[in-house]
Amino acid sequence: MRKKTKKQPADEGQDRNQDQNQAQDPTQDESTVDGAETPAPEEVLDPLAQAEKERDEHFANLLRAHADNQNLRRRSQENIDLAVRSTEATMLGEMLQALDWLDMALLMPVETPEAQNLKVGVQLTRDNLWGSLQRFQISPIDTEIPFDPKLHQAVAATETLDCAPGTILTVVRAGWKRGEDVLRHAHVKVAAAPASEAVATPSEGEAQETAPEVDGTSEGNANG
Repeated sequence: MRKKTKKQPADEGQDRNQDQNQAQDPTQDESTVDGAETPAPEEVLDPLAQAEKERDEHFANLLRAHADNQNLRRRSQENIDLAVRSTEATMLGEMLQALDWLDMALLMPVETPEAQNLKVGVQLTRDNLWGSLQRFQISPIDTEIPFDPKLHQAVAATETLDCAPGTILTVVRAGWKRGEDVLRHAHVKVAAAPASEAVATPSEGEAQETAPEVDGTSEGNANG
């Protein structure tokens, strides 16, 4: 008969430690429980392909940022130009108003030497002011052409048959433009057709229709 070996105290202690470790780690060997298999790890991209993908994304972001920056600069410049032109238009309007006053002063009659000297000074001031305005490309609006609502403003209409309707008869206030932009319309008086219609003479056809018929008896009487 085979003799049973008696476990030594050290062996019994090792068995107890193994049982405790298995009780504390219930997830041990989960891959073998109920026939479940460990999922495969995710596919890892090639480092070169991953770097190229990130490069393309960064380059696309750079292009978008560059386009946004260009649009912002363009809109900012447009707003600045608009503000500058608006301010210049206001300033030039005030200068043109002063030019009108100087022109009105030069139209006043001069009777004394002192007034003549004053007129000379006004004329010099007017010429200097006009020279400054010309540097801003200021030019008078033409009033020798037929009335144009884009350039002229009619303040009165005179009925006449001497001129075609729309002809400018008198310039009340000069107009000015800067390049192609109108700063101030020219105030003018224009010719208009008379409101009353002229009596129309009958045409040749109407005269024949309305002519009295000659009776044959009357003709015979006349011959007799």
